[in-house]
Amino acid sequence: MSTFLLFQLASVLLAIVAIGVLVTTVRARRTLFDETLTLADRQQLSEAAFFLLLPLGVLLHELGHAIAVRLAGGQVVGFGFLFFLGWVEHTGSYTPAELYWIALSGNLVSLGLGLGALALALFGPFGRAVNWLLLVFSGLELGTTLVFYPLLDLVSDLHGDWATIYREGTPVLSGVTALAHAGMVVAGLFLWRSSRFRLLVEQRTGARWPRRLTAGQRRALASNLAEAAERVAGSWGSPVEAITGLGLDHAGVALRWESGGLRRRIEALLVPESGLLELRAELDSLASPGARLRQRLGVLDRPLPPEDLAGILRRMMEIVDRWPAQAIVEQAGDG
Repeated sequence: MSTFLLFQLASVLLAIVAIGVLVTTVRARRTLFDETLTLADRQQLSEAAFFLLLPLGVLLHELGHAIAVRLAGGQVVGFGFLFFLGWVEHTGSYTPAELYWIALSGNLVSLGLGLGALALALFGPFGRAVNWLLLVFSGLELGTTLVFYPLLDLVSDLHGDWATIYREGTPVLSGVTALAHAGMVVAGLFLWRSSRFRLLVEQRTGARWPRRLTAGQRRALASNLAEAAERVAGSWGSPVEAITGLGLDHAGVALRWESGGLRRRIEALLVPESGLLELRAELDSLASPGARLRQRLGVLDRPLPPEDLAGILRRMMEIVDRWPAQAIVEQAGDG
């Protein structure tokens, strides 16, 4: 079975899945495109970008080829579109340069779509959901055009666009294209790793970009947490023990005190894989050793100064200080 036939079969199967994604997206459109962009929303929108927008990109890509054929004096005798796979059949008498431009034209359309979607997502007038949808589509469009399709041509028998673009008959055009191609891939990698780009994505979508903190950032976080903990411990109405820690890939603070027959504890701990600061609480019964309640209270997704951290820690202590001993009993009963 040829590679082309395999891709045709795969495209038909993906098209069937796309119908389900379309139905789900339409039904959930009100919650998907409201002001709150949840993790589930992002997952659904990412599926919509792949299964619904990417096929439109394939269609426009093939139309770009068809227009280039007509401009070169050729005749389009066949046009195929299977959502994730397309092709143009044509006849004519072409020079090597004309074949080069016919092959390149569809990819120029795809590049324009990807870069246009990226620009709209980062600087357009849309809300978070649309920005996320455009960003994912942009990544898919640029990734398939600049990386996936060229590699596919290299390792398969498809003899697609990039095999023609880099053929021997157009050394100057192919050489210039190779330089531009490599430059765009390198620029994309630099952009992907750019902290300014990641911050802009966070601002435009409300989704935090997972990151590992540097050693300097961990030290600064530990220092801010320690200062905040000292402020809270010094102003609390009963004795409070503050414990701070800093390691190779972690930083955190814990505050411990006793009230109402319980040993109480709150923690703010760095999650190394994401750079988030996880907030937790713990109750231990003084009368019943081993009876314990642990509760996750939330996360902080951005650096804060000591005064703001102190306010958050104090609010956590106030909440946990009101938890009754019955909370441990109920937790044990649920288990």
